Amino acid sequence: CLLRGAADSLDRIKERLKISPGDTTPGQEVTLTEVECLCACEMSPMAQLDETFVGPLDGKTIDTVLQAALENPDDSPPLPQPEPFISTDGPVLSTRFTNPAGAWFGPL
Repeated sequence: CLLRGAADSLDRIKERLKISPGDTTPGQEVTLTEVECLCACEMSPMAQLDETFVGPLDGKTIDTVLQAALENPDDSPPLPQPEPFISTDGPVLSTRFTNPAGAWFGPL
């Protein structure tokens, strides 16, 4: 997915790990998988490390996630908490999505 700079984030990860999607690091710590969607556009670009979702990705967040992935889990830094991005600027798919407080769950 090229959403909100995901291609740049993937390039940075590939460069840092020296592997491409589908490959595993020589020490078997990380297998890099490119997916179409993690169902959280509001956090894009994002990643998943084991069962933890992280995003939006920027340089510092990518470095923290990769450090955590490559180190012993007991010694690795805590992963940053997601910071969802909600845009109220158009265009939007539906006018029901313009209220970040969640009003789109009301009647259609």
